[in-house]
Amino acid sequence: NYMITKQPDLVNYSQLNSFLPHFVENGDAISFFIGGSDWSNVHHDLNAIALLKLKNILRPVYAASESEQAQQVMHAMLFHRPFIVSSWEPSALTSVLSLTRLKVDSNSLISSLYTKTFPVYLATSVSFYDNHPDVVNIVSKLTIPEDIIKDLVAKKFEYGWTPTQTAHYFFTDHAPYWRANWRLFPQVAARLNKYFSI
Repeated sequence: NYMITKQPDLVNYSQLNSFLPHFVENGDAISFFIGGSDWSNVHHDLNAIALLKLKNILRPVYAASESEQAQQVMHAMLFHRPFIVSSWEPSALTSVLSLTRLKVDSNSLISSLYTKTFPVYLATSVSFYDNHPDVVNIVSKLTIPEDIIKDLVAKKFEYGWTPTQTAHYFFTDHAPYWRANWRLFPQVAARLNKYFSI
């Protein structure tokens, strides 16, 4: 996803050609915080710049990590510099900052670049899988909506929580969701309620 500093009139990629030139100052290209050079999105993003004929307007800026990319964005916002950032949702960056997500027009030149979906996998150790296949089977079917994921990522990023602390926050503050949607066995739900004192 391309993200740009909050601009309510900017909705689609196709508007970038007419929109971005107004933010070019003294002939300097606008920073495009593209992330790590080895990130999977970079190839698509560079192709998108070329297809949209934005090479003279956008300057790719790479980062060694997600935290460095976040620092680049925050620096630009602090000094009121225009920028675009390539990120994904949910992420710490998109959860914490107020950014505009650009949509792909159905007839856009770049629509074919961003149609691939990415699966989410449940990772466990071999010993855990062998010893608790029933637990793995249950957990693999649980879902968490995007807005809650964003909240969890934002809180972890803001407070530096460990995965355990983040899980504790989920089970306590988002109890209404998992109670209503996960269809846990009564004894499992009772254990969670007792453990988290909710």
